[in-house]
Amino acid sequence: MDKAFKQVELARKLNPDFWEVDRVEGYLRGQAGDLTTATACYRRAYEHADGEDRAVVAHFFAGYLARSARDVKSAIAYADEAHETLKKADTAVALGTYLVWAHRFSEGVALIEPASVIQTGKARLIAISSLAEAYRRWAEYARSEERNPLLQFRRAEKGLGIALAALESGVSDNRLRDTGADCAVEAVNGATQSITIGTSIANLSEWLDSLSRGLVRFVTARRWSQLLNEILKLSKTKGCPAAGKRLAELALTIDQQSTAPVSAEASGTGDASMIGEIVSIRENYGFIRHPAFPGNIFFHSDDVNDRDGFDALHTGALVHFRSTSSDRGPRAIAVARS
Repeated sequence: MDKAFKQVELARKLNPDFWEVDRVEGYLRGQAGDLTTATACYRRAYEHADGEDRAVVAHFFAGYLARSARDVKSAIAYADEAHETLKKADTAVALGTYLVWAHRFSEGVALIEPASVIQTGKARLIAISSLAEAYRRWAEYARSEERNPLLQFRRAEKGLGIALAALESGVSDNRLRDTGADCAVEAVNGATQSITIGTSIANLSEWLDSLSRGLVRFVTARRWSQLLNEILKLSKTKGCPAAGKRLAELALTIDQQSTAPVSAEASGTGDASMIGEIVSIRENYGFIRHPAFPGNIFFHSDDVNDRDGFDALHTGALVHFRSTSSDRGPRAIAVARS
C-alpha cells in the first residue's frame, strides 16, 4: 500500500489536475479504511472530470459509497448518473444492485436481468450472482417485512433456479454457490411456513425433487448447516409431502459423507452409489466434487458408463459414481449422468 501511495503522488506531480489520480487514490484510501480522505478524493475526481469521464468517476464513487461508506442513497444518485450517460451492462448491474439494497426490488431486478443475458465472462458471472442475490433479498423482505411465506418461497425459488442453471452450465464460483444455498434456505423456510398456516404451494413436490437433484452442489456452501436444519424442519412439519421427507434423508446422507469420508474399499462394490458434480474435464479424464473427497476424485474416460459416452459429460454436470482405490488414490468408476 505504501508503494501504491508513492506512485499516486508521483502521478499527481506529473499531472496535478488529472481526475484519474484522485479516483485511484480514493480507491486506495477506501481500501485502507480512511473513509474521510477517500470521500474527499472521489469528490475531487468527480469535480475535475466532465462528460463520460465524470460518469466513470460517478460509477466508481457509487460503488465506494454503497460498499465502504454504507451510504446507499447517495450511491444510487451517482450510479443513476453513470448509467444514464454510459448505458452499459455493468452500470446497469451496479445501479440495480444498489436499488435492491434500498428495497426497490422491482426496479433493481429490471436493470440486472437483461445484463445477465448479454454479458460474457466474469461480467456475466457478476450479473447472474447479483440477480440471484436480488431475489434472495426480495424473499427475505417477504419473510421479515411482508409476512408472506408464499411470496418468500416464490422469490427464493426464482433465485435458486438462476443459480442452479448457471452451476449446471459449468460455472464454478463459490459466491454463486453460496448465493444459491442462501436462496434454498429462504425457499425451504417459506415452504415450511406456508404449510404451517395452510397455504397451498402448487407443484411443491416437483420442486422438492428438483432441489434433491442439485442439493449436493451446496454441501460446501457457508450456510449448508442452516439449509440442512431448514430441510429437517420441513420434513417434520405436518402436511409435508413425501418428497420433503426424501429430501431430508438425502440431506442427512450428504452431510454424513461430508464429515465422515467414505472408504474406497467399502464404496467400490455393490450399489454404494454417490452423486457428485464434475468440476473439471480434460481430453480423456476429469474430476468430480463430492464431500467425501475434499480434493475431488479422479475419473478416466474408461470409467464412464453413460449411454452417450464420455463426450456427453461437461463441467457442472451431476453424475452418479462409485469409488475404488487405485495406485494414485481414490478413483471414480461407473460414472453416469444423474
